[in-house]
Amino acid sequence: MSMRGFQVSAPARGPQLTRLLCLLVGMAAAGGACASATVNTETPKADAATGGGAGGSGGAGGSGGSGGGKSDAANKDASFGTCNPFTNEGCAGDEKCSALQTGAQLGLGCGSKGGKGENDSCAQVVDSKGVQTGDDCDRALSCFGAPATCHRPCSDSQCCPSDEICGGSAPGLPTVGWCQPITRCKPLEQEGCPDGQACYFNHSTCYTGSLCAPIGSKKPGETCAVSNDCQKGSTCLIVGSAGTCASFCSTATDGTPKCTGADTGGTLCDPLSGGEAVEPNLGVCRQQP
Repeated sequence: MSMRGFQVSAPARGPQLTRLLCLLVGMAAAGGACASATVNTETPKADAATGGGAGGSGGAGGSGGSGGGKSDAANKDASFGTCNPFTNEGCAGDEKCSALQTGAQLGLGCGSKGGKGENDSCAQVVDSKGVQTGDDCDRALSCFGAPATCHRPCSDSQCCPSDEICGGSAPGLPTVGWCQPITRCKPLEQEGCPDGQACYFNHSTCYTGSLCAPIGSKKPGETCAVSNDCQKGSTCLIVGSAGTCASFCSTATDGTPKCTGADTGGTLCDPLSGGEAVEPNLGVCRQQP
């Protein structure tokens, strides 16, 4: 028997989902379980952004490079369109590649920049026609949301700072994620999360550790697709293409919680790869092979 990974998700309230890819680790004696996560992080919506100039409600602009962006096809990047938000390729030296807004949609384009940092409040810059031409965030940051805030782009290969994970794409920007803060916690003790959330675990390219996510309702032994389909204290164990809720457990001799059988998803407690850095003896219950 082998385990392909874990996932974490919140009940969908829109397309704003965080995707973290699993570093697949086998269940051999030298290995351990690994985890991946899909967490609804509520990426701020473009249509709630606050404008810094004409228009007052965020201004239009920038979809596909219109507005403040360059429209020359020679500047287009194969993945991102007009410009690359990670390298600034396609933009002049005094501009930055960032999200520019048209109505409720965002699109990458070249525009003016300021000096505000990540998570600072900000204002979009719009021209006399209501077209967004930039914002007052620093290079590599984009201004949108409610309240309008400087956001950092991210991807599977462009990781966020250590206290954040890569959030889902904003409207109009399906190829770019945005860094979102995380709350760390203890899976065995189920401590550190706010009301309505439970502690889950992730092992990915950019982030290995625990994080809080809204609680699911499925019991150990029931089928699942993502970890927080499952109840507090458990996660989704995926074997082949099938997922089953299974409880977190302590790998220590006489440690608790234990794997007792049907009510935990199995009687064997396997260690989670990277789990020791989160909480000593962190494991997950599964059936004996």
